Amino acid sequence: MKYNTLSFLGSLALLFFGVACSTPEQDVDVDVSSTDSEEMMSSCAQGDGKCDVFGEDDRHEMYDFDAESVHAKLARSTGMITLQDSIEVRYDGSVRISPLVPTLGVRRNLCEGQRFEEQPVPGICSGFLVGPDLFMTAGHCLVRKDGTIEKARELCQDDLWVMFDYGYSSKDDDPVSSLEVVPYENAYKCQDVIALRREHACGHDFALLKLDRPVEGREALALRAGGKIEEGTELFSIGHPSGLPKKVALNSFVQPEYSPLADYQPENPIQGFPYNSDEFVGNSGGAVFNAKTGVVEGLSSCGSAGNDYIVNPDNDSCNIAGQCGVNTTCELFGIAYDMPTVIGQLDDEVLTQLDLVVEATQASE
Repeated sequence: MKYNTLSFLGSLALLFFGVACSTPEQDVDVDVSSTDSEEMMSSCAQGDGKCDVFGEDDRHEMYDFDAESVHAKLARSTGMITLQDSIEVRYDGSVRISPLVPTLGVRRNLCEGQRFEEQPVPGICSGFLVGPDLFMTAGHCLVRKDGTIEKARELCQDDLWVMFDYGYSSKDDDPVSSLEVVPYENAYKCQDVIALRREHACGHDFALLKLDRPVEGREALALRAGGKIEEGTELFSIGHPSGLPKKVALNSFVQPEYSPLADYQPENPIQGFPYNSDEFVGNSGGAVFNAKTGVVEGLSSCGSAGNDYIVNPDNDSCNIAGQCGVNTTCELFGIAYDMPTVIGQLDDEVLTQLDLVVEATQASE
């Protein structure tokens, strides 16, 4: 059972300790029964990303959804960002995940029996397709606060790759060997950064990457271009929590606006909406969808208490996933960077390259 609201007592204090960690079918009802990888993956503690499970863990594997479901169709246009040192490019253009990439259990020193412990974690961030060769993600996936587009371009061209369909198609898949090789048609080198804004935690935070070639067989996602999302709107998100193979996080909702975040930096106000999705570092930049329409409402940017993995109170030699209200207290929700705010910062030349941009009235029907 997911929380729809949480207590925010004490949240203001957390804000000053780096709280900000981290072609769809339209109008369909969805049944929702740094450059070093270690540094990037620890960014929640440094003031970027989102991490925590709210109540029950509602993260699902791709094989939990029928291939014709809206979730599966939208997921085809979402991808994982990884670094050059996590892959090996093969003679045929395919990509092999490096055998040096650890499993989640090893990287996070997890206790036996934790979810996804045997799965590899090559990802650093998530994102989604918005044009034939344009991939959107969070700005903090490329640069720290006030980082320049020149610095982001350097990282892009030297180190960044985007992988599509990096997830499990069957529950019988071997956690490591089944995803060892990424076919050429699913692996894309970052060629350029054509738009970037990264100012402060929970503020302006997006990047638009140009890939090395047009993406075939996948559609750009529809984006909400105006208006304001309503409190209580049901959402789901698709991304790569903790750098894992693709997960769909269901059963989250737009939360009430609350004054500690609104008053955090009055000269640089929050640019997004609070929501309670089960996301971790690695989800940053991933698409946050309207559960009814399938339209992208925002991208995962920041927020939450940063308790992604905590020391097991029954065994202090290993860690467990933090679950708000179960084994840890979370005074803050995540913030999704609002799509109309992103779109409003793109110049006309870039906007013409976006395949699908829908008006707010469509997104709210």
